[in-house]
Amino acid sequence: MMCHTMHGTASSLYGHRLVLMDLGVLPNPAKNAVHFTVQGMTDRSGELIVLDALGRVMLRQKVAAGQEYGTFDVVDWANGVHRLRPDETDHTGTSVTNIF
Repeated sequence: MMCHTMHGTASSLYGHRLVLMDLGVLPNPAKNAVHFTVQGMTDRSGELIVLDALGRVMLRQKVAAGQEYGTFDVVDWANGVHRLRPDETDHTGTSVTNIF
């Protein structure tokens, strides 16, 4: 699986305050696992979603409040472009995606 080391910043409204979230993914290319970094979720938990090029959900990864990094397994995934993005079902307006 080809993977770009990427960082993106999302801004969202959480309650009545602006929340900035920084997402990063590496390595490039990835064969076994992808490591992610997340900053800006110090006081709330959430979920990251990985989509394939067709928009199918490949993974939902829970992120605890204050969690700054994690890893997910990609050994069984087909090569191609995948996107990592925050779950937007809470309608916070988060708009960033990372392509890897």
